[in-house]
Amino acid sequence: MAGKTRTVSLSLTQEMYNQVEEFAEQMEISKSELLRRALDLFLASELKWQQIRKWGEETSEKLNIKDENDVGRIIHELRKEKSEYEANKKQRKKDMSIFDEIRKLNKGTDPEELDKDIQEAIKAARKKND
Repeated sequence: MAGKTRTVSLSLTQEMYNQVEEFAEQMEISKSELLRRALDLFLASELKWQQIRKWGEETSEKLNIKDENDVGRIIHELRKEKSEYEANKKQRKKDMSIFDEIRKLNKGTDPEELDKDIQEAIKAARKKND
């Protein structure tokens, strides 16, 4: 064991002591080593949960979350945004396939000139849809 150690007195029920003794024997380690490992895991877990709780408090303050209804509202908004993003993504994919087809049909045309024409057509279509 590296570094200085300190001794701690620990009271356990007989049942718990028997479990520690049996498990330490199975693992072929001392009871002290078993309890050190268990304490390491517990402390690491507690530290992680403290960090999670702190993050939750900061996030709820930042997003102005007061109760479960606010959480539901935020989830609904995020799902709506994701749905809109996915719809736009599908449209962009469709548009790109159309652009690729236009480029194939106009192979001899200057690519920069063709892209300029496509951009103008997009602007006109968007203006028409507005």
